[in-house]
Amino acid sequence: MVNKKDKSKDSFIKAPLTPEGVKKIDPVKDNDKIKDLEKNKVDNKKKAFTTNKGLKMAEEEFSLKAGRRGPTLLEDFHLREKIMHFDHERIPERIVHARGVGAHGIFKCTKDMSKFIY
Repeated sequence: MVNKKDKSKDSFIKAPLTPEGVKKIDPVKDNDKIKDLEKNKVDNKKKAFTTNKGLKMAEEEFSLKAGRRGPTLLEDFHLREKIMHFDHERIPERIVHARGVGAHGIFKCTKDMSKFIY
Protein backbone atom coordinates (compact mmCIF):
# COMPACT_ATOMS: atom_id res chain seq x y z
CA MET A 1 0.00 0.00 0.00
CA VAL A 2 1.10 3.56 -0.62
CA ASN A 3 2.02 5.54 2.44
CA LYS A 4 -0.62 8.22 3.11
CA LYS A 5 2.09 10.79 3.81
CA ASP A 6 3.49 10.30 0.31
CA LYS A 7 1.39 12.53 -1.97
CA SER A 8 3.30 11.67 -5.14
CA LYS A 9 1.07 10.73 -8.09
CA ASP A 10 3.76 8.48 -9.52
CA SER A 11 4.17 6.28 -6.46
CA PHE A 12 3.21 2.68 -7.07
CA ILE A 13 4.21 -0.73 -5.84
CA LYS A 14 5.77 -3.25 -8.18
CA ALA A 15 4.68 -6.80 -7.52
CA PRO A 16 7.47 -9.38 -7.14
CA LEU A 17 8.03 -11.56 -10.20
CA THR A 18 8.28 -14.74 -8.15
CA PRO A 19 6.04 -15.66 -5.21
CA GLU A 20 7.52 -15.77 -1.74
CA GLY A 21 8.98 -19.11 -0.69
CA VAL A 22 9.77 -20.27 -4.23
CA LYS A 23 13.40 -21.17 -4.87
CA LYS A 24 14.99 -19.68 -7.94
CA ILE A 25 16.59 -22.16 -10.30
CA ASP A 26 20.02 -21.34 -11.67
CA PRO A 27 20.05 -21.02 -15.47
CA VAL A 28 21.74 -23.76 -17.44
CA LYS A 29 25.06 -22.47 -18.83
CA ASP A 30 26.61 -25.49 -20.52
CA ASN A 31 23.80 -26.34 -22.94
CA ASP A 32 24.80 -26.40 -26.64
CA LYS A 33 21.72 -24.45 -27.65
CA ILE A 34 22.44 -21.69 -25.11
CA LYS A 35 26.04 -21.47 -26.30
CA ASP A 36 24.81 -21.11 -29.89
CA LEU A 37 22.32 -18.38 -28.89
CA GLU A 38 24.99 -16.42 -26.99
CA LYS A 39 26.66 -15.53 -30.31
CA ASN A 40 23.57 -13.59 -31.41
CA LYS A 41 22.72 -12.02 -28.07
CA VAL A 42 22.55 -8.20 -27.92
CA ASP A 43 22.96 -6.23 -24.69
CA ASN A 44 20.41 -3.38 -24.55
CA LYS A 45 20.77 -2.53 -20.87
CA LYS A 46 22.03 1.02 -21.41
CA LYS A 47 19.79 1.81 -24.39
CA ALA A 48 16.47 3.60 -23.95
CA PHE A 49 13.09 2.44 -25.23
CA THR A 50 12.02 4.45 -28.26
CA THR A 51 8.80 4.96 -30.19
CA ASN A 52 8.54 4.49 -33.95
CA LYS A 53 9.50 8.14 -34.38
CA GLY A 54 12.61 7.77 -32.20
CA LEU A 55 11.27 9.50 -29.08
CA LYS A 56 12.94 8.11 -25.96
CA MET A 57 10.59 6.54 -23.41
CA ALA A 58 11.47 5.97 -19.76
CA GLU A 59 9.27 2.88 -19.43
CA GLU A 60 7.32 1.07 -22.08
CA GLU A 61 4.87 -1.07 -20.14
CA PHE A 62 2.73 1.66 -18.56
CA SER A 63 -0.03 3.64 -20.24
CA LEU A 64 -1.48 7.10 -19.64
CA LYS A 65 -4.53 6.96 -17.36
CA ALA A 66 -7.11 9.39 -16.02
CA GLY A 67 -6.28 9.40 -12.35
CA ARG A 68 -4.57 6.72 -10.37
CA ARG A 69 -6.90 3.84 -11.31
CA GLY A 70 -8.87 5.49 -14.08
CA PRO A 71 -9.43 4.43 -17.68
CA THR A 72 -6.67 4.46 -20.25
CA LEU A 73 -6.61 7.66 -22.30
CA LEU A 74 -6.45 7.81 -26.08
CA GLU A 75 -3.98 10.70 -25.81
CA ASP A 76 -1.33 8.07 -25.05
CA PHE A 77 0.23 7.97 -28.51
CA HIS A 78 2.69 5.21 -27.56
CA LEU A 79 -0.14 2.88 -26.51
CA ARG A 80 -2.00 3.61 -29.74
CA GLU A 81 1.20 2.85 -31.65
CA LYS A 82 1.60 -0.49 -29.86
CA ILE A 83 -2.06 -1.41 -30.48
CA MET A 84 -1.68 -0.55 -34.16
CA HIS A 85 1.35 -2.85 -34.45
CA PHE A 86 -0.53 -5.62 -32.70
CA ASP A 87 -3.57 -5.22 -34.96
CA HIS A 88 -1.44 -5.29 -38.10
CA GLU A 89 0.53 -8.40 -37.23
CA ARG A 90 0.67 -10.89 -40.04
CA ILE A 91 -0.86 -14.23 -39.12
CA PRO A 92 0.47 -16.89 -41.53
CA GLU A 93 -2.52 -19.22 -41.04
CA ARG A 94 -4.87 -16.49 -42.27
CA ILE A 95 -2.96 -15.74 -45.49
CA VAL A 96 -3.66 -18.87 -47.49
CA HIS A 97 -5.76 -17.57 -50.33
CA ALA A 98 -4.61 -15.28 -53.07
CA ARG A 99 -6.20 -11.84 -53.17
CA GLY A 100 -7.65 -10.29 -56.26
CA VAL A 101 -8.01 -11.54 -59.81
CA GLY A 102 -7.13 -10.08 -63.14
CA ALA A 103 -8.33 -10.43 -66.70
CA HIS A 104 -6.23 -9.00 -69.49
CA GLY A 105 -7.00 -8.56 -73.15
CA ILE A 106 -10.12 -7.75 -75.19
CA PHE A 107 -13.47 -9.56 -74.87
CA LYS A 108 -15.11 -10.52 -78.17
CA CYS A 109 -18.56 -12.15 -78.18
CA THR A 110 -18.78 -14.74 -80.99
CA LYS A 111 -22.39 -15.99 -80.44
CA ASP A 112 -25.82 -14.43 -80.04
CA MET A 113 -26.51 -13.61 -76.34
CA SER A 114 -30.00 -12.14 -76.74
CA LYS A 115 -31.67 -14.94 -74.72
CA PHE A 116 -29.56 -13.91 -71.70
CA ILE A 117 -30.28 -10.19 -72.03
CA TYR A 118 -33.60 -8.72 -70.90
